[in-house]
Formats: sequence, structure tokens, C-alpha cells
Amino acid sequence: MGKVHRPVFETEDSYPQEEDYTLSPTGNLGCETAVAVVGGRFLGTFPTDDAALRFVRDRMNREGYWPNVWMISDHGNAEIVNDLPTVS
Repeated sequence: MGKVHRPVFETEDSYPQEEDYTLSPTGNLGCETAVAVVGGRFLGTFPTDDAALRFVRDRMNREGYWPNVWMISDHGNAEIVNDLPTVS
């Protein structure tokens, strides 16, 4: 059985933790989405948020490990992603 990351609740400090995924704007005027693992490594750049989320979903399913996923704004604000795409 794969590791399962603890869920984040409203009462907790809501910011990415070690091994969580982060998606952030990158490229010219933030027109692409970068994906990385907190405390880990850069995983790639994608043309859209949806493409980046599909990549994260597929990687988590392959690894059997589902950490939290965060969108980081161009101002550094973090918002947890509750819904990953269900269709490729």
C-alpha cells in the first residue's frame, strides 16, 4: 500500500509541506505552469494548468502516493488544489 499524505484542514497552517507538489506560473508573462516537489526537484514546465495537473495526477497514480497539490500565485500565495482532472 502506498504512503498517504495527511489532508490539510482549514484550522492548520495552510502552506506546502515537504513532498507536496507545487504548480506556479512561469515563462513569459506567466503563460506556462511549472511543477515541482517541495524539498525535492523541478519536474517540468507545461503549457497549461490542466496539463500540469494531469501530469501530477498520473505521477501520483503511478507512484501510489498522493501528497497535497498547491497552486502558488505570482505573489507567492498558496491555494490547495482539491480537484485533479479525472479525464486525460
